[in-house]
Order: sequence, then C-alpha cells, then structure tokens
Amino acid sequence: MELDSQNSDRSYLFGRLLAIAEKAESSTYTDADGGRETNAIRLWSAYVQHPMHGWAILKKQLIPYYGKLKPGSRYFYEKLIEEIVATIEENDAAQLNRPLEDVYLLGYYLQRRELNQKKKVDGETIDNTEEQ
Repeated sequence: MELDSQNSDRSYLFGRLLAIAEKAESSTYTDADGGRETNAIRLWSAYVQHPMHGWAILKKQLIPYYGKLKPGSRYFYEKLIEEIVATIEENDAAQLNRPLEDVYLLGYYLQRRELNQKKKVDGETIDNTEEQ
C-alpha cells in the first residue's frame, strides 16, 4: 500500500497530519533524548477524539521544535501541512472536530513510512527530509 496524496477523507488527512507532527518533532531529537515520546504520541487519544482541538495543541507545541530544524526541513514540513489542510473539505468547523474514523491509522502509518523512507538522489541514499 502506498500513501494516497489525493485521498480527501477527513480522518485519513488528520492521520497524515499526526505523522508529520511526530516526524518534525522527533527529527530534532538527539541520541541523548533516547526513546523520548513526541507530543503527537502523548496527545494521540485526545487527538483522535477531537482532531481540530488536538491539532491546535500539537501545532502550538511544535513551535520550539521548528526553531531547531534546518530551514529547508521547516519549509518542507510546513508546505506538506499546508497542502493537507487545504485538502480538508469540511465546511462546518464543528464537523471537523468530531472523532476520527479508523482510516486515520492508514493515513498516519503511510505518511510516516513516506517520511522515514530513504531515497536515492544522484546515487546517494539520503533521509527523505534532508533533501530540502
């Protein structure tokens, strides 16, 4: 199964956003941080029940981590988030905050896999987020 960037299902898209928040934060961790949990993981249950409220909290908590990212990586994550948010088709804000359906897991894990894949660029294997 591959990430479907054309999928406009609300739950799928919120799952993708969760994966991006997790990756953006964890990519700033050093070896000394060990197995530290990200804010995305800590807020998972609340996020699934109230995704708009959870996203607002996560977005706010990402601010200090964005300062630690390389400018290219920061731009990459923000552009990806912007593209996903623009795809959410709900017009009613109250509907955006209703609990996610299980398909969010597909969005989360497929986006996570996409972000963690190594890619070949000019014959070199590099991290997906380091190519920016």
